Amino acid sequence: MVFLVGFAYPHSSAPANRVHAYARGLVERGNRVTVLCVRAVLEPGRPEGRVPPRGSLDGVEYEWTSGQAESARRFFERRLLELSGGAGGVAEIVRRRRAGGVDAVISYAVPAWVDLAVKAVAAAHRIPIVSEKNEFPFPERGLLSNRLLARLEEAVTWLCYDGIIVISGELQSYFGRVAGRSTRFLRIPILVDFSRFSPVDRDRSAEVRVVYCGDPYGRKDGVPILLEAFGRVAPQFPMARLWVVGDSYVPGVLDGLRKTAEELGIGERVVFTGRVSGTEVPRLLGEADILALARPTSLQAKGGFPTKLGEYLATGNPVVATRVGELGDWLEDGKEVFFCEPDSAESFARRLRDVLLLPDKGREVGQRGRDKALQCFDYRVHAGPLEAFIRSLRNGRGA
Repeated sequence: MVFLVGFAYPHSSAPANRVHAYARGLVERGNRVTVLCVRAVLEPGRPEGRVPPRGSLDGVEYEWTSGQAESARRFFERRLLELSGGAGGVAEIVRRRRAGGVDAVISYAVPAWVDLAVKAVAAAHRIPIVSEKNEFPFPERGLLSNRLLARLEEAVTWLCYDGIIVISGELQSYFGRVAGRSTRFLRIPILVDFSRFSPVDRDRSAEVRVVYCGDPYGRKDGVPILLEAFGRVAPQFPMARLWVVGDSYVPGVLDGLRKTAEELGIGERVVFTGRVSGTEVPRLLGEADILALARPTSLQAKGGFPTKLGEYLATGNPVVATRVGELGDWLEDGKEVFFCEPDSAESFARRLRDVLLLPDKGREVGQRGRDKALQCFDYRVHAGPLEAFIRSLRNGRGA
């Protein structure tokens, strides 16, 4: 099986972690899996960009089809790399099919023209093509350009895919309206490798640590709301500190958040770590006393399912999160998670206060949250259904 992706793999990110969970589960069931990265996207000049163009991780092979992981500084050079990467991905699929090594192509966040080219190849060689969809296309629909690009993605969906993997029922309804009549759907929620996450012992006498981890840019995860909520509880809990783990690729985001924290009077109570490596994330989440996600209402939240929530739950630490999208379909407030209303710093502060006042209850809820996540979100639980789904698509095409 081949995964065709438009982001860095195996570098740590939500998309890369999701693909690795799919691929690792399939490998553990005896399948050969290759991830083809068709876009050289790593920042030029940085050490992480100078990596071998091919390798393997946990039995999953990967290759950068442009011959490099590092992007280029100039616009036209970047476009040439994108063309060579896309064309290289299509050529590699043809080569592997002739060698008898492609059961299906699973496409995730690649340019539309690459999917169209792959569809032509897949149809000629009787290979099913599957798309991975975990959010609405171009959810910031206020821009005309995003609305037009969303329409383009809908057209490609109708033309290209034999199957679509969705992360939520909301997305299945949406793509079900724009996909071809014969397109089949498989719903897979967030996926977590639990071997990476567990509570971490540390000296908790010095501080009580509330942790958010992710890209703090814009409204996506509601970091400004989280800052305001923490500002409301901070005077009552002098040992509490808020840790914002991660950074944005958009310049100036952390500077703006630091200014907000100063204006709220909590500048010295908030730790901004900046960008951290993927290997550091499990430790930082495990050291938390409370894990926080103040995601507001949005089109993205309506159809999505934040991967970080699964990673939070996997630590066994208590999680305070807003009830957005379909999270309430999987988790029960006060039993496995502490839910609060979105878009409300007051509601979020109230739930933070509940956990800070009753840490023993928080730990009980955190453990039940881990148990529920193991039942529902462990990548191994979904490997069998994914394998069967791909097999059904191959049988449907007579492959």
